[in-house]
Amino acid sequence: MTQQEAERWIQEKIKQEYCNPPDKRISGEEGKFRPGYELKAVYVVARHGDRTPMTEFVNIPNSTWHPQWNCDLREMSNTMWKSTMLRDFIQVMEEELESRRGNMAGMSPNFRTLPIGRSGRCSKSQLTPVGWLQHMRLGKFLRGAYGRTLVSQVELLTNVSTFRSTVNSRTQQSALAFMFGFLKTIGLRDTARIKSVPNVNFCPLDMCACPALERLVKAKEAQHSKIMRGNAGFMRAMQSIAETLYGSSKTALLPGINAVAEILATLVCHEKPYPCGSGGCVTSIQHAAYAKHIDEVLVAQSQVVDGMYEKLGRMFSEPFLTEMTKAMYRVSRGQSKPLFVFNSGHDITIRPLMDALGLAGPGWPSYAGRVVFEMWEQPSFKEHVVRVLAYGHDQTERVRFCRDKLDEDGLCPLDALLKFVETENMEHFYASSFQEACRQHPSTK
Repeated sequence: MTQQEAERWIQEKIKQEYCNPPDKRISGEEGKFRPGYELKAVYVVARHGDRTPMTEFVNIPNSTWHPQWNCDLREMSNTMWKSTMLRDFIQVMEEELESRRGNMAGMSPNFRTLPIGRSGRCSKSQLTPVGWLQHMRLGKFLRGAYGRTLVSQVELLTNVSTFRSTVNSRTQQSALAFMFGFLKTIGLRDTARIKSVPNVNFCPLDMCACPALERLVKAKEAQHSKIMRGNAGFMRAMQSIAETLYGSSKTALLPGINAVAEILATLVCHEKPYPCGSGGCVTSIQHAAYAKHIDEVLVAQSQVVDGMYEKLGRMFSEPFLTEMTKAMYRVSRGQSKPLFVFNSGHDITIRPLMDALGLAGPGWPSYAGRVVFEMWEQPSFKEHVVRVLAYGHDQTERVRFCRDKLDEDGLCPLDALLKFVETENMEHFYASSFQEACRQHPSTK
């Protein structure tokens, strides 16, 4: 691989697909008008925004490489993009923080102090100003897509919307940023509307204990490590990076297979230099070779029928899909709201869901990447249908339970989704329910 080829691959695969630059115009087919149909409900699952790395290279000999990440929203709003939306958010939050003056009772710790006018230095896994802005813009985009489609007046969105997040600060703050773009007028008081869930797959508490799922997660991680370490080309790339940084080809010196990929990708997203060590500096050629092998294995394993990715995806996503379909059914009978639900999760929330739906594609979920489920009604026949979008693209025809079942307008019968969730998905494990499947020992081969 030449330098030019490596830089082109990084530009296309990491910068454009993974980083999701905040100045990149958000577009998509969400809310696209369907003549003869009425939109009834929308369910969104999104990855949190851009964050700092979860790990770092440590004990690099004679290294002065210590990248600094600035998370001060006020400072970055003046130097990056000059975003009016970000400045408006800062003003609203500063005014409310001042008015509360320590009266933060009942508020999540993730909102008691916001990165505004502080030291600026980021901690590990912290939502960056880029991440805040990504979700503000996503919220604004979906407000435009669904504002007057779900309700007659955009202001009524507040009354029919629910926002949920995992307990992590980066997901909760992403949800707040999304709300600011989606609802337009919010303050710290509205953080109480963000419902925290303890699990990355958004399962109800009565469905969360699942020994079989835990075994599948461990088996999938072990399989991934075994495949990567059995890949001669990848191991050469990994050893090359270890040699550059530590003067030794011992890969145990590195923080881990996925950790190395994450650190290097984050540096690229923020246009920071690669790390340097006793053997020089990591190059784009080394990075591209390393990441390209991981990407190829991810794609290949995701496409294995009844493989580990599919099994894990089906089991992992069943609780969320069950809860969503129950809500859809109630709305279809005119019995309940909310009409719009936003779930702020992780890459390990999005990817298994995609595998469960049969939508496995190249790459890993981008920051602020989203999967959207829309439920529509054909009033004349009182029939309900669904549309599934991934990253803004209509993927309904590719969804596992919709194939060969679309109507003439390219929409999937709601009954097909209900049948998949209620019976077909767990029948894959020879079980009649999620609880029964959880007590069994699914094949991990």
